Amino acid sequence: MKLFFAKLWLISAIVTVLPFLDLMSAHAQDCASVPTPNFTVASPPANAGAAAGFSGIWTGTWTVPSSAIKARDRFNVSYCTKFHISVKDAQHATVMLCSAAQPAVNLPRYCVPYEAEINGTEANFKTRSNFTYTLALMSGSSVHAKFTSPIGNTYETDLMK
Repeated sequence: MKLFFAKLWLISAIVTVLPFLDLMSAHAQDCASVPTPNFTVASPPANAGAAAGFSGIWTGTWTVPSSAIKARDRFNVSYCTKFHISVKDAQHATVMLCSAAQPAVNLPRYCVPYEAEINGTEANFKTRSNFTYTLALMSGSSVHAKFTSPIGNTYETDLMK
């Protein structure tokens, strides 16, 4: 009889805990749903120097607490972004930031252009909602990306061509 109640308790505990484990896990995002903008990445000019390495389309997935985006619930959410970067010269680039939708936090798909300033192997731009992005060129196929929210929370990921 004790074994029966022990098994019953174990099953009850598993059924009770499983939904909470899902809340703590990351809500994964497929990069296939990132919109394709009407934007052409131009070849960098000859005077672009090291900044030419930013030219191209960079893809990465961010994992952030849902409360950092829009939701009140506490769980991690991931969403995919693509940075379409057209280098203008050694100090300037146009960045078309595109993001996949993330239904878990009602984040829609979007593409928004921004003007970035480049200093050597680092590019920076600020969004209309005051998020600051910093992109650090690591190699010809890797960029370390960081964004900082208006209240100072910082999130990082690596982008690949």
